Amino acid sequence: MALLAKIKAGLVKDGFKLKDVKQKGWSGLATTDEVRQAATMLEDYDWLRGEVIPPGAVGGRPSETFRVNPCLVGGEK
Repeated sequence: MALLAKIKAGLVKDGFKLKDVKQKGWSGLATTDEVRQAATMLEDYDWLRGEVIPPGAVGGRPSETFRVNPCLVGGEK
């Protein structure tokens, strides 16, 4: 639940990417796989919602971002 604690502490912002968290090097969240597992678990509990943004008109790869449920940071659901 390291990711949940970081979100509640305001250290992870809404609309984050896996690499944003990984680059912090936090214990239990230091690899992309660890962050993805944590994010997937939080999605299962409806605390996060993953969004895949398609590549732009010029090509490239799709981008995945995670939106934080407003209830988690004091807003309304």
